[in-house]
Amino acid sequence: PRRVLLAGHSLGAIAALQVAESFPGQYDGALIMCGFVGGTPREIDYMANARVAFDYFFPDVIDGSVFEIPVDTDFRPPTATTAPSALFVEIQEALAAGFAPPFKTIQFASVAGLKWNTPQELVTAALSVIGFNLRYTQSVLDQTHGHIPFDNRKTVYTGSADDAALNEGIERWTGDADAMNYVAQYYTPTGALQIPVQTLHTSRDPVVPAWHEDIFAGYVTDQGATSLLEGNIVTAFGHCNFTDAQ
Repeated sequence: PRRVLLAGHSLGAIAALQVAESFPGQYDGALIMCGFVGGTPREIDYMANARVAFDYFFPDVIDGSVFEIPVDTDFRPPTATTAPSALFVEIQEALAAGFAPPFKTIQFASVAGLKWNTPQELVTAALSVIGFNLRYTQSVLDQTHGHIPFDNRKTVYTGSADDAALNEGIERWTGDADAMNYVAQYYTPTGALQIPVQTLHTSRDPVVPAWHEDIFAGYVTDQGATSLLEGNIVTAFGHCNFTDAQ
């Protein structure tokens, strides 16, 4: 073939970017869609911070904790042919009730950094990020031998009606150095591009926030490779929610 191009979205995006940075001589360019291009540690922090914030505002809704997911946890959204699981409904109902004073759902979204334009988007965003925590945390822990790749002992949380109470009451975790080093190595992009890379992201992505794009652009700038990067952010809600034309 005259050209070989890499393309990936979501988790596949970060895999494609790692290949593009590691073996540029084998490829002519890469399309990186809705990936956590700011690095795995930042994505884990985002997911974990959202979960501890949810547990603060909605205690006792979810069993376990951010890195302690009971093996019988059943979080299933509805499909065209199946009903949602009881836990999915319970979380959804808690979020819906939280629009009433003291507006816990809105406070949670602010602390967690969720982007939304409508109440429906907010609830969907919250269900998305909490769902990822419940479904995929064990996979992360399997890679780190059960060690914790997250440390929020010094994190200052803001966005609630009472930030002092929030920071006093939110769950704190001490990260394990080996686990944090592992997720940084597998994988934080270097930005040392040698082939053209185009990124694509939705502006209100609840799973992989669009701020990853700015961080990656900073890596590329530091490496003096800005001429090889073109970033595109589509104004839309959802994870990888692109049209074919986009």
